[in-house]
Amino acid sequence: MNNNGHSVSLQDYQPYAVAHSDEVVKRFHIHMRSGERYSVPYSLLPIFILKNNQELIIKAYEVQITVSGRGLSAIEEALSKEVLTYIKIHPSGKDDGESSVFIENITLEGENLMQ
Repeated sequence: MNNNGHSVSLQDYQPYAVAHSDEVVKRFHIHMRSGERYSVPYSLLPIFILKNNQELIIKAYEVQITVSGRGLSAIEEALSKEVLTYIKIHPSGKDDGESSVFIENITLEGENLMQ
């Protein structure tokens, strides 16, 4: 289900998106399987660490975002160019091998995220 209560087909799933060449991006969104969405400003993103193309760690002051999956160098490159508009966890969490990028999980840690 999407945020509007409509079912989302796995065929409609896109793990990430980049901005058009003339679009200025100041934030990117993180879409969680639970339906929660986080908005992260690029101005807070000083460090990206890519490990074996399967784990991407984003350190943003007192927040750490860890993305696990496959083919994550494309996401790291889009972050580095500040053109990433969103990343989204795969709805089923199972890699079907259909896409060049697969996001199995995203974790967010830090005191700023406490509710």
